[in-house]
Amino acid sequence: MKMVAKGKIVAYAVWHTDGQRELNFVEPGEFQPDGTTSAMKAAWLLNENASKLNLSLKRVHIREKRYIFLAPLLTAREHRGKKFGKALLEDGCEYARKRHLKCYFMSLPGAKDFYLKHGFEILGSREEVIGGEDRLESVDRPRPLVNTLMRMKSLG
Repeated sequence: MKMVAKGKIVAYAVWHTDGQRELNFVEPGEFQPDGTTSAMKAAWLLNENASKLNLSLKRVHIREKRYIFLAPLLTAREHRGKKFGKALLEDGCEYARKRHLKCYFMSLPGAKDFYLKHGFEILGSREEVIGGEDRLESVDRPRPLVNTLMRMKSLG
């Protein structure tokens, strides 16, 4: 699902339903990192490394056979705070509520507060060390990238 403003994609979300599609098969759509923000590159890297995340946090914390999983949800920096991401998140959560499915999401660094504010809880985190040779901006020394698995609190 995508949100478009003035002919440009400003927010993008992919919901995977019923646990039938594993994260390592997630297609990034038309999104490619453009080198402008580390958050966009981190999202691309998360999608690229989804099979590793699938083998760790997802297997440990997700017990249901049927669920909905969001990977990824991206909003262009200049369009944050305009409720585009919130609309995409609420759409997927409503889908989950209507079908009595648990709703999960892997949060990137800096986005946890957004999801906590919108009814998600933290289940666990995985830290990966990212260096200059990876797709994130070059750095003098390795730095951590913490991905946090979150779940919608209630099906209310």
